[in-house]
Amino acid sequence: IMGTELRDVLRGTNGADVIQGLGGNDTISGLRGSDTICGGKGNDNVNGRPGYDRLFGDAGHDRLSGSDGRDRLDGGSGRDQCNGGSPRRGDTARHCEQVTNVP
Repeated sequence: IMGTELRDVLRGTNGADVIQGLGGNDTISGLRGSDTICGGKGNDNVNGRPGYDRLFGDAGHDRLSGSDGRDRLDGGSGRDQCNGGSPRRGDTARHCEQVTNVP
């Protein structure tokens, strides 16, 4: 699933998705399944939902939120907020200035 250089609202499916927001201040949500979501340039809101998700912010001040499952969050450059969703699931966070619910 591919966004544009503008502000997008993107939703995944119940399967394993690869979602790329590209530019703009995007809101991106995976559904069920193990998703890989890249916000791209801009200040993005990236939400994993259930599954073992890989969430990437890239450039900008991003908010990454995992859910149930062992999620990997990488804010990239900028001042990023990363929320693993459940501190008991073994989530990991990198390049995040503010981290919650990650062991």
